[in-house]
Amino acid sequence: MKLTKKTSRTKPGELGQWTIHHVVVADPKSEHFRLFADYIADLGKEPPEWYAEQVNEKNEAGVFYPKLDLTLLPMSRYGDRDDFGNAQIMAKHVEDVFKANEEYCAKDEICFDLHGEKNFDTVTFEKELERAMASQEQWNQFKHTKKVSLVRKGDSNE
Repeated sequence: MKLTKKTSRTKPGELGQWTIHHVVVADPKSEHFRLFADYIADLGKEPPEWYAEQVNEKNEAGVFYPKLDLTLLPMSRYGDRDDFGNAQIMAKHVEDVFKANEEYCAKDEICFDLHGEKNFDTVTFEKELERAMASQEQWNQFKHTKKVSLVRKGDSNE
């Protein structure tokens, strides 16, 4: 399977009609997080920033299934933590997203929107994503994931 790189974002569309598993960074100041914040707020439990804080504090991906086909990735820089260059952490995040899609979201496509994220190590993450995708054995295990796209135009850490 090939990683499709995009320079434009995919809009989520109407709630309940999503055809893509969206993945964004849990940075409440991020423009793209804000795009999904309204959907998160509609869940009615906690404000979107609360969910971002939970993901960042635990330093692990968080999925909103069954309410949303949306996964938040923790920021690489958060508080005293700096995971820039940490391939092991990024590989775990990649694994968590694929697991969320296969076990919960069950979408044909995963779209990682890492567009211009300043507090997320997109370079190391992309390397680990490509490494995972190069493993034919892993792809043979997937029932749902057929396509992966990555939006990263304007990265600040290249």
